Amino acid sequence: MKGSKEIRQRIHAVANTAKITRAMQLVASSKMKKAQDLAIHSRPYLFHLAELVRCFSQAEKRDIQHPFFEKREVVHRGILLVGTERGLCGAMNTNVFKEIAIAGSHARWMTIGKKAAQYVSRCDGELLASFCVSDRVDFSELRPIYESLSRAYVQKTIDTVEVVFPAFINTLVQIPVERHVLPMSDFQSEFESILQYSKMSKEDFQSDPREMIFEPSVAVLLEQLSQTFFQYHLYQILLEAKASEQSSRMVAMKTATDNAENLLKELSLKYNKVRQSVITNEIVELSMSNTNVAE
Repeated sequence: MKGSKEIRQRIHAVANTAKITRAMQLVASSKMKKAQDLAIHSRPYLFHLAELVRCFSQAEKRDIQHPFFEKREVVHRGILLVGTERGLCGAMNTNVFKEIAIAGSHARWMTIGKKAAQYVSRCDGELLASFCVSDRVDFSELRPIYESLSRAYVQKTIDTVEVVFPAFINTLVQIPVERHVLPMSDFQSEFESILQYSKMSKEDFQSDPREMIFEPSVAVLLEQLSQTFFQYHLYQILLEAKASEQSSRMVAMKTATDNAENLLKELSLKYNKVRQSVITNEIVELSMSNTNVAE
């Protein structure tokens, strides 16, 4: 059977690949559901927190004396680039990196995920710090990221905090988003921007119409609340990125599995044709041999 051995070997290799991608698809599917639920269910808290900070900032008539609200000349942009620790998640990382491809030489970077750190290294960017986050995205994992960004901003190592990440829309759609987190200014715009990239409307949750009494003072509360908002905003971004990663990986592995199964069908058909051709030739040769013997 000339050629049949090579086809059998390829069928065996493709079948093993299909088993691996199917297993990875199932694992990603399990993680995807948990990540999506966590990202979606935590959004209302960020919306209400943004609305609360907006109300506080409107109630404070004086200029807010806090580094997070300080307007200054932008000498060095601070960019937190959120990627994945592993590959096999389609074009998600590439799309995110394209979003920030024109950052310029005045940017200073912090990254989450090995792929993001590798991208900054390839672009010869100034990398201040690199972090990794588990699939569970525990809130405790946020502390070193928050402290590094806050310290760099307060010490004027960077003059802005911008986060580039894949925002989760649904299982098939994840869009790269660039969010300007610091300095804080117009919280109405912040609030509407969060709603926009989350593809939600104000009608999706109810605002609190009750009159507020501020204790001890608006300035003190706003100082603490702004730090809480910054910290939780980062946490929500990580949840969005992780939901996007697992969704993209599940879709990529499903596509790979489907392609492998289609290739198996084609190879099996090709193998059967080769085998049938060989058998037919053997029958013809045997028939001719018997005819010669009879003569």
